[in-house]
Order: sequence, then C-alpha cells, then structure tokens
Amino acid sequence: RKMCKERYPERFDEISSHFAQSVPLLKRIAQKSRLECAHSCVSAVDDIEILSKGLATGDPELVWETYFVFMSKLNRPSSETFQGVFLQCWKLNASNGQLWKMIRKLDGAAFLTSEAVVQSVLSSKRPDIWLAYLDRIVECKAVHDFADICRDMDFVETASRLKGEAPDSDWKRVSWVLGYLEEGQPYPLGVGDS
Repeated sequence: RKMCKERYPERFDEISSHFAQSVPLLKRIAQKSRLECAHSCVSAVDDIEILSKGLATGDPELVWETYFVFMSKLNRPSSETFQGVFLQCWKLNASNGQLWKMIRKLDGAAFLTSEAVVQSVLSSKRPDIWLAYLDRIVECKAVHDFADICRDMDFVETASRLKGEAPDSDWKRVSWVLGYLEEGQPYPLGVGDS
C-alpha cells in the first residue's frame, strides 16, 4: 500500500477501495495494528482508514479485530464511530463466547453509558456480560452516572426477570451488585454476595 501511494498517488483511492474488500488482507492489517497497540504504538492513519472501509465486508472476525484496534487507548474513536463499530461488532459476534471482552475494553463513562452499550447489555441474557459491564462501571468510576441510568432503564427489574428465568449464582451476583450500584455506591470488591 505504501508503495502504491508513493508511485501512484492519483490511483491510490481506487487501490485502497480494492484492498478494503480483501478480508484476508484486512485481517492481517488489523492483527498488525493490535500488535502495535500492545507495544504502545499508535496505528497508522492509513491502517485505520482502510479498516474503517473494511467494516463494510461484514466479516465477524474482521469486525472483531477492528473493534479492538479502534478501542485501543491510543486510537480513541469519535463517539459516532464508536457507536457504529460497537453495534456492528456486537451484532455480528452475538454468539461469541468472549463477547464480554468488548465490555472490558471500554474505558470511561462516556463509552460505558452510551446508548449503544446500555441497550446491548440490557438485551443480553448472559450474566457474564452483565458482570463485565458492572465491573467496568465501578473500575471506571462511573457509578454515579450509572445510578441514574439504572433507574431510568429498569436494570434491576430486567435482571430480576432474567434471574427468575435462569436462577444460577451468576444472576444472583448480578442482582447483588445492582443493589449497590442502583444507590450510587460501588459494591465492595472481594466480598461475596451471600
């Protein structure tokens, strides 16, 4: 890509569009970018641009990798970009057993309390996702922001209903944690729910 940009700048957009349709190439770019982020390097602007275009492929693995590139602390997306990438990744990877990792990657109240995230968590019937979300609320010191959302969006009622449908210890813990957060208090870390 770099050579094409240098030698054929007038055709680079056309070449980039072609590259943006190659899922194997895009996956390699996303994996390279994730590795760079892990080593505290900002992703190249060209890589971010082509990965953005590549989201149109709808490939679940590619969208998954791209989400984690975008959500790196070094590559902070705009709120609009975040909402779109989050929702697309969430929908395409709904059956992924590691979906909770998307929640763990969220950093800051603005992302955690965004409509896309709140609605996605509320619609999930998986306690691991709820617990990952509630943990991030406490870790990111967004408890007071969440207390209002919790009441407005019926988190407690939804969790109680889901606990009744699948009464296991994870839903019991979700209800216990929500009891604290609903009151604007972080739950005591390291303490059980009994």
